[in-house]
Amino acid sequence: MPPLYHYGNAGAYFVEADGLQNWDISIAKRWTIREGHSLIFRTELFNAFNNVNFRKPGGRISENWSSSRRGRISSTTTSPRQIQFALRYMF
Repeated sequence: MPPLYHYGNAGAYFVEADGLQNWDISIAKRWTIREGHSLIFRTELFNAFNNVNFRKPGGRISENWSSSRRGRISSTTTSPRQIQFALRYMF
């Protein structure tokens, strides 16, 4: 153990964040109305499973050791689930 308020022997930037998961899904259906005319319905899901991806823990070596922010995860990297619908008539 290193003495209190001294650096140990761990390398710089050894803290890693969890893996990232972001699933974007698109589903489409096409109907033929008559020759040369069709209708397309499309649904797009961004971050479909609504996974939360956290950033790395806060705190840099240059910060004060007694900082209350050291080691805290205070933000995320992705936005919440978004769904988009589209209807297209082609002729």
